[in-house]
Amino acid sequence: AARAGDAAIVHELIQAHCDLNQQGFMEYTALHWAVHGGFEEVSHQLVQAGADLNTTSALMRTPLHRAVTAGHTNIVALLLQAGSDTERVDANGETALATAVRWGHTDIVRTLLRSQANPNGAGGRRG
Repeated sequence: AARAGDAAIVHELIQAHCDLNQQGFMEYTALHWAVHGGFEEVSHQLVQAGADLNTTSALMRTPLHRAVTAGHTNIVALLLQAGSDTERVDANGETALATAVRWGHTDIVRTLLRSQANPNGAGGRRG
């Protein structure tokens, strides 16, 4: 439901106390899928319901990494306001800020810096 952006079904699943942090394909959670798809309402629902902001996928990407990669500035701001860890590194050794720089998402770079992301944090590609 989160992957499809279906807010009504996500609401029902939250009300039924489903495991919001269950990991599926590539160890993505519902929040990983919602933020990558740009589904702001679903992302907000999941954050408000207590989804883990810093769960990592098989490639060590947090929901913040996924939102940054997809270029969803509003969702990045939501995750930061909710307390996402900006210093987590993915399998490439990149923080969310380094990923935003690499993808050329200047609005997200600004958003991350305003949220005190470390400009000297990990940014190197591994492998």
